[in-house]
Parts: sequence; C-alpha cells; structure tokens
Amino acid sequence: MKCFLALFISILFLYPGYGKAQDETKVDSSKVRKIRIDPQTAKGLSAAKLFEEVKFIPLETTKESLFGNISKMEVLQDRFVIYDIDTRSVFIFSKDGHYINKITNKDVSKINKNSIIVTFQIAKVDTSTFIDIQSRDIIYRFNKAGVFQKSIKPDIFYNALKINNTSIVQNFSTDNKNIYEFAISKGGEIKKYFPFTYKRYEENDYIGLGPRFYANSEGDKFLFHLYYSPDLFEITEDGVSLKYQIILPTDISLPSGFLTDPQYKFKQQSYLAANKNTVYGLSGCYTFGNYLFINLTRWTQQHNIKKNLVYNLKTNELISIQDIGPDETSHFLPINDSTIGGSFLNLGFLCADKEKLYTSMSAVSIAKFGDMNRQHANDFPPALTAYLKNNEEFKNPVVIALKPLKN
Repeated sequence: MKCFLALFISILFLYPGYGKAQDETKVDSSKVRKIRIDPQTAKGLSAAKLFEEVKFIPLETTKESLFGNISKMEVLQDRFVIYDIDTRSVFIFSKDGHYINKITNKDVSKINKNSIIVTFQIAKVDTSTFIDIQSRDIIYRFNKAGVFQKSIKPDIFYNALKINNTSIVQNFSTDNKNIYEFAISKGGEIKKYFPFTYKRYEENDYIGLGPRFYANSEGDKFLFHLYYSPDLFEITEDGVSLKYQIILPTDISLPSGFLTDPQYKFKQQSYLAANKNTVYGLSGCYTFGNYLFINLTRWTQQHNIKKNLVYNLKTNELISIQDIGPDETSHFLPINDSTIGGSFLNLGFLCADKEKLYTSMSAVSIAKFGDMNRQHANDFPPALTAYLKNNEEFKNPVVIALKPLKN
C-alpha cells in the first residue's frame, strides 16, 4: 500500500486559483436504478448467445518481446500497449500480435538515472497518440512506436478524461488538505466531487487500487465507482448522477460501519481475508448496449464463487462470465481461464474499447485448453494452432478479444 501511496502523491497536482471552484457538488440521485442481484443465481450461456465474435491473438514471442504477465493493457486503433511489472517494461504489439517495440527501465534511466517504470498512460494530443511514462513530477513521452520524444512537466489537465470540451480531472485539490476524487471543468467552472484525505492510506489498511473510470461504448459518458461501494455513478459533461445501486444479499455485503467503526480500524484486510466471499467493491464496469459488465471484488479465488457478471438491463437476466461455455463462436475454446484458477477470477477483463472487451490467457492455460479440446483442433484459428505447436519453453500470453452482441 505504501507503493500506491507514493504513486498517488506523485500524481496529485494542486490547482491554486484556477477558475471558479465551488464546494463539493451535489450528486443527482433522483433517477437511480436499483439492481438486486444474487451472484450465485447467475447462469452460464454458450459464447454465441453473448458474443458476436471471439478472437484469440497470440502475442509474438522473441528474445526481445518475451515478458511475464499483463499488468496493464490499453488498446489503440492499431496496437496493444502492455505493461509487465515483472520486467518493468512497456511492450507494444500490433492488433495481430506482432511485436513492434518495448520501453524498458534502461531506456528511461538513460534520460534520468533515478527513474523507473511503474505504469504508463496513453495521451492524445490533437491527432497524435503518445505513451507517457511518469516518474515523480516528470513525464517521459514516447510515440506509439516506442520512440522517445521529450520530457514534459504535467500541467493542470494532465491525465484528465475528456468529453468533448469538458475535462474530468482526477485527484483534484486546491491545497494540501482538501482532495476530491475528481472535478469536472467546463467553461472555466469547476465542480468538485467526493472529498477525501490521502491520509486514508495511512490511517487504515485501506485497499484502493485499480481504475475506477470506465468509458461507455459511445465515448460520451463514464461510469465511476468509489472504493468499498456497490454504487455506480454516471459522469457526463454536465455533472454526476447515481446511475445504478447494486443491492447484494446481506451475507456477502460489507457490515455497517466498515469504513467508520473503530473496531475495523487496521483490521479491514484481516476481516476480508476471514470472510472471503464478502463483496467489498467493484471493478471492470463496462456497458455495451443493454449489457452491464461488472466484476464483484472478493477475496476468494474459487471458481464456484461467481464474481464476473453481466446484467441485462432490458430483461434483468444475470449471466456468469465464469460459466460461459465454448462453442463455434469461440472456436470451441473457453473464453477465460477461470475454470483452472487463472487470472480472470481475480482481474476480470483487462480493458475495453468501443467495440470489444479484452482478457488474456497464459501459455500454460491455453495449452491445457488446447489439449482438453483437441477433438476440435481443426476449428482453432490458424495463428493459435501455430502457437500451440510451438514447443518453446516460455511463450507470451494470448490476448482474447470479445465483441458483445448488439441487444
């Protein structure tokens, strides 16, 4: 957690005297939709009943491109950008899986010997796209081919999310005390939402990692959630509303006062470890048409405990992604590795773009599924067949791109 706190402080910029900043802005909750779900009642479907297309994309393995795991992935128009925490490197592949380049700690240390890569951001400036590596208060900007361009000092709107001419500024602060989860800046006016203090990471064993802003498929709205909350907020250029309130069975919900009661102080993680089925938050919240994809964050790693769900907002049907069955659409292969205890159980989907969701499987997992389904080997896509026949001891993961049906 200290590592995250250091990163948090490094990206916390102050905004003294900018625009007309008001006190915390009220969230509109007048049109909230309450969704009552019991995860264990979620049903499985065949892949074709949820997805129009399932594509397996082996990432090319060479001496230069070999890495461990996908810690973070972003999808650009023509390529994947991947961070691997084991090698502290950013890898760039085409959407067909061909290796393009990588950005390593060595590359960054040539610019500044005290710098290391802990993550990356995608920056769009006019019509150009860049890969930004942040180290303390300096941004090292590379083009999307992985070639260094320049060092820059982050400005007031660095890392802001955009909706037309509106900026959503994360970790907004006007001084060293009052911090907000985000602020909406439009036409010189700033609306601030959800105040907190960064001391929450020092004053409790607070779990607060991972992205919480999710663009919809049209790109004109974002879903957002707070830590330790089942509520989903919708952010537009005009403000914030409580969109969905997910109501879970009492026996898997956090106890009342979990964040405020002294009995849980510095005991939050031990409580969750002892009550592994408790849902303590959300992640991976994406909307495609009437489908709402959500990952219920739970300590457990058991396949029979359902965490990765799809809720049909039109029919109220609850679907378990962990129980999606293989069929012709998925080339008779599973769409995730949860049945054998793989990373999907914990991480869910890595990311999404306007059309597709993305996950991955390790070489070991995909080899197991290939062996288990060898009677359908003729249905495997050619690139995957070649990948499975390659007997190299170490191979890069396989990215899986899933295009939901229009509903």
